[in-house]
Amino acid sequence: MSETRTVDLGGRAVTYTLTRKAVKRINLRVKPGGEIAVSIPRRLSAAAADQFLMAKADWLLRALERQTHILEQVSSPWRDGKTVLLLGRPLRLAVEAGSPAVWTEGNRLHVAVPDPEDEAQVRRALAKAWDNWCRDTFSESMERQLPPLLALGAEKPVLTLRTMTSRWGSCSWVRGRITLNRLLLAAPPEVVDYVVLHELCHLLRHDHSPAFYALVERWMPDWRRRRAALKTLRGAECP
Repeated sequence: MSETRTVDLGGRAVTYTLTRKAVKRINLRVKPGGEIAVSIPRRLSAAAADQFLMAKADWLLRALERQTHILEQVSSPWRDGKTVLLLGRPLRLAVEAGSPAVWTEGNRLHVAVPDPEDEAQVRRALAKAWDNWCRDTFSESMERQLPPLLALGAEKPVLTLRTMTSRWGSCSWVRGRITLNRLLLAAPPEVVDYVVLHELCHLLRHDHSPAFYALVERWMPDWRRRRAALKTLRGAECP
């Protein structure tokens, strides 16, 4: 008999299918497309399966990223007229001929490239500007929210960017590094602040225990509302 369960892995709700079988140990499998299947010995509880997935969170999230990477390959073309979310604002892409440049004006995201019909040129120009906006936006949020954590013993981390499909950010407190998803630039500023604070708090608490969330709530009482807004960004794209 199988059942569907949901477990929280670092702020991401992950659903999996649990099956009890005549097996000696817990088996975890990520199928093509991102379906998660877990089989456990009949003597074990469902809670034991939840704990197993939480212990395997890093591996599991990386596996989901690999399985869902294909979604990035079938996104709509980066051409004139495409709608792009930037800090919560839907902007219409306007591609024109000219020296490489990217700028916003009103509800337009302008991109100038030598050949407007060459999607690769458009995407390269956008990606360079996008990374610059990410660094500026995320760094400003970190600098603004970091002081009270420094007072509690945290050390200023290094910021890195990465396009991820399974999580919005990660914190390597051992290396003193926070990695943020480039897709996060599609989110409204208050949602960006939540993800940044979430990762900063991991510098002090390395788990997702009640004590960790109490730390988040100490500086952001409405973090649940902001986290819920992330669900609306699952279809967002970045160059």
